[in-house]
Amino acid sequence: MTRQGEAILLPRHGRAHDDVRGDWTEDEERAGFMTGQVGEFSFMKTKFARESDLFVLPKYRGSQVAITLMKKFIEWAKGMNAKEVYLQPSTNGKLNRFDAMAKRLGMEIVSKTYRKKL
Repeated sequence: MTRQGEAILLPRHGRAHDDVRGDWTEDEERAGFMTGQVGEFSFMKTKFARESDLFVLPKYRGSQVAITLMKKFIEWAKGMNAKEVYLQPSTNGKLNRFDAMAKRLGMEIVSKTYRKKL
């Protein structure tokens, strides 16, 4: 069980050990969560970690919830021998809002994401 104001990472239910889920509980309310995984492509010689989902309830945005979840994820990724970590936020076109967070995590901007609704 997650204690008040604490982030905890756990293996995702029914998934391989290289998938993880993180939860943050604040005042008995789930304030945010994240999922991610470590992987490698057959043509690469190094592992990388990728955040798949990062969500924080609106009233907790601007606090330390997302930063703390990502820091825990980065720690976990290091322990899994990943050499790089990717944060791929879905922002409805407002990618710049993550610049400050990425900078605080020591990350650099390397791409943008595009999509097409079907």
